[in-house]
Amino acid sequence: MSQIFRKPVPIHIIYDLLDIVYNNEFSSDYYIFTISSYKKLCYNHHDTVFLSQIAPYYYNSKLYYVERQHTYKTFCTILRQICKINNIKITTKTTYYNSSYYMDYYIERKQHERKQMDDTTNEMEINKETETENMNSVV
Repeated sequence: MSQIFRKPVPIHIIYDLLDIVYNNEFSSDYYIFTISSYKKLCYNHHDTVFLSQIAPYYYNSKLYYVERQHTYKTFCTILRQICKINNIKITTKTTYYNSSYYMDYYIERKQHERKQMDDTTNEMEINKETETENMNSVV
């Protein structure tokens, strides 16, 4: 398992956060999380909601990752941890912004789509089975 998480953080939590940041405006394959994205999150207080959602998944001894005062760097550490536990591909690119170097994170979104498609497919299959059972019981 993991030495940080009690159980894996559900994948939808990170994708819901990224959807909020980008309002469904993203490149075809990746979400791009930058210093501007982080500032937008903090300004709208979505970061605190996200951190409160993931806190129950951390071991008590590792809660300092969630509870400390966050910077872009520490927040990205949490994103990387969640991506790693969920096998989400994440790549970086270094950029220069306001006399400082920052890492831009490219977070794969294909896996999220597959999961949604799988969930939809499973629901459709369950509905078909239920309809078939109902038709058989009527006849």
